[in-house]
Amino acid sequence: MAVLIFFISAFLIFIAYLVNPSTTKFTGPFSSIRLAFIKAFLSISLISYLLVEVFSFNNQLSFTSISISWGIVALGMCIFLWKNNSNIHFSTVSFKTIEKKYQWLLIFGFVFVILPLLLLSIFIPPNNWDSLAYHLPRIEHWVQNKNIYPYPTNLIRQIITPPFSEYVLLQLRILSGNDWFLNLLQYASLIGVLFITTQLFQFLKINYKGQILLCAVLLSLPMLIFQSTTTQTDLLSAFYLLAFILFSYLFIQDNNKESFIYLMIALSIGILTKYTIAIFALPFILYIIYHVLRQKNLSLLLFSATSSVIIASIILAPFLYRNYLAFGSLTGNEYFGASMSNAKISLAYTISNSIKNIADFISVPVNAFNHLMLLLIDKIHLLIGITVNDKGANWNEMNFIVNNHLNEDSAGSLLHFIIFIASLFLFFRWKDKKWIVLYIGGLLLTFFIYSSIFRYSPWNNRLFLPLTLLFMLVSSFILVKSIKRESLLFSISVALLLLSLFPVYMNRAKPIVIDPFYLKRVLSHSPKAADGSKTVFQKTREENYFVWTPFLQKQLDTLFEKIPPSNNKINLSTEFDSHEYMIWLYAQKHFNHPFYIGTAQGFKYKPSIQNNPPATFYNLSLIDSSMHWKSIVYNK
Repeated sequence: MAVLIFFISAFLIFIAYLVNPSTTKFTGPFSSIRLAFIKAFLSISLISYLLVEVFSFNNQLSFTSISISWGIVALGMCIFLWKNNSNIHFSTVSFKTIEKKYQWLLIFGFVFVILPLLLLSIFIPPNNWDSLAYHLPRIEHWVQNKNIYPYPTNLIRQIITPPFSEYVLLQLRILSGNDWFLNLLQYASLIGVLFITTQLFQFLKINYKGQILLCAVLLSLPMLIFQSTTTQTDLLSAFYLLAFILFSYLFIQDNNKESFIYLMIALSIGILTKYTIAIFALPFILYIIYHVLRQKNLSLLLFSATSSVIIASIILAPFLYRNYLAFGSLTGNEYFGASMSNAKISLAYTISNSIKNIADFISVPVNAFNHLMLLLIDKIHLLIGITVNDKGANWNEMNFIVNNHLNEDSAGSLLHFIIFIASLFLFFRWKDKKWIVLYIGGLLLTFFIYSSIFRYSPWNNRLFLPLTLLFMLVSSFILVKSIKRESLLFSISVALLLLSLFPVYMNRAKPIVIDPFYLKRVLSHSPKAADGSKTVFQKTREENYFVWTPFLQKQLDTLFEKIPPSNNKINLSTEFDSHEYMIWLYAQKHFNHPFYIGTAQGFKYKPSIQNNPPATFYNLSLIDSSMHWKSIVYNK
């Protein structure tokens, strides 16, 4: 399979970093492996970005160009490793220095948490809402058009949302010819997040016992687990934010220019993955600026400023420029962002959205608790002078309801909120707490900035994932430094790791086991569409696509019967959140030759690609109004 070229190249890049002196100079168990993985991830990201942008210029984004390019990368890595003839320092990966019970805990975590998530990532297709609506359809359009330029579509999110995640997925899709490997990007991000956070603990002189506790805290976070097997972008963006913080720490330690290059790559690609990373990174950006200015080193100042402008421009400018050409603005949010941003910036809106965001995070599958919380929130809103359902503060003018859906879009965790609050109580007893005060203060500031700018939505728990991980990082640090009894530390690690099994095995979109009826009611509270009567491995791959919309599957089964297999031209009309990706899959199954899908309606932007179809096109409409799906096909 051609996709092996990509994975072989990635592995060789990892090995090249593993033998590099800049990586091996750091001591500690697994340090070289963790840093090599992080640097390799960033390098692969940069190469992926450059390949997509360069080959889009002349519509050369194809199997041939991508496969040859990664083949050249693999060959270059082989030559580099042969010429350097360096040895990998395996001494850093020995289990001998780890206490036996912790060895068994690591083995348990790998076998029962990490490995099952890998199997889900490969064998279960993407089936979350946003992936089927715009993440994956935009990839299919790019493959068809052989470039990444704006094209006509009714789902404008396919055009204006930051595209980097799909840059990588595009290449996996082109090389494999299918979507079997697309979930692996976020799965790799999960491994990267664990590596970065534990390496930060290593730098802060926290031993492996504390690092294992940190992993247990993170893996017991439902949203982290759910995101790791999807093609969404929240976990990937969290990786880039944490990588930015890691290399910021290294840069501040010794003003290393290499670290600065890495932190800028991580920050720029992170923003190209999710705009909100710019907000979450703001306190750290300000501190880096302060650090550089405090050095009073003209050479360092010029290097930092110049490299920042160059790297950010190379990575961000092309996409922003295309938005400007299409929409007349850099982000294009005039056509979509109005529903996302608050009607105005005010103290009342900030308080309102902050409270609602916290309420969503701490909600539990107990209606009585959620109802009491809603009553309290109503009373607070009376005090600040607005209603909880103020149209200017809620996404799409929707009503606020405290609920709990343990899925990849909205899962919160009362437990982790309690962990954070408990860590604060422990922290107040410390004497030396200046840097932690600044750290927590910076995180709270970004939380309030976000609440001031963006409307409340029921999936903010997903959007807050990078920030949540930063809160858990400092909470875990405080717990480790405060708990003196090693047995208690180990017990907490075991308990949290056991709790992580629930989101791993009872993900309503991808259940590995059939949960008992009472657990289905208590732990899930999922839409009826998420049928828990079968495990993912008892369903066909096609059935797993429709876990949230089984009614749509019945319609699409007969849809293409109306289109002759010999006709390969479709004019697609979709509504706001239609699962367009399924049209591409069914078309691939129906036609045994190349086909073309276009959209030829009036648009408020200027697409770079014109999809005006001739009269022989078959017209297909996919309508999801009020969740009552309709599929209409006719010849025009």
